[in-house]
Amino acid sequence: MKDPKKKLRKAHNRYIAYAKYSALVFQMFGVILFTYWAGKKLDEYIFPEKRTIFTIIFILIGIVGVMIWLINSLNKENGRESKDK
Repeated sequence: MKDPKKKLRKAHNRYIAYAKYSALVFQMFGVILFTYWAGKKLDEYIFPEKRTIFTIIFILIGIVGVMIWLINSLNKENGRESKDK
């Protein structure tokens, strides 16, 4: 018979991971939304004739930044897991 505490701990760890990655999705969305907003405001200030140069540049910078942040966070987590085992 398997240890019920071990089973409970494993289920708890799954919920923690789910919550952590769900939070990452909302943070990524927030960063991209903020870069969109900042680019839009800068375009309105500099180019009143409705160009979207800064909006596109800021969104691309936001996406690249979020991907780097995500990769670093996953690498840190994988490093912790390998040390725990």
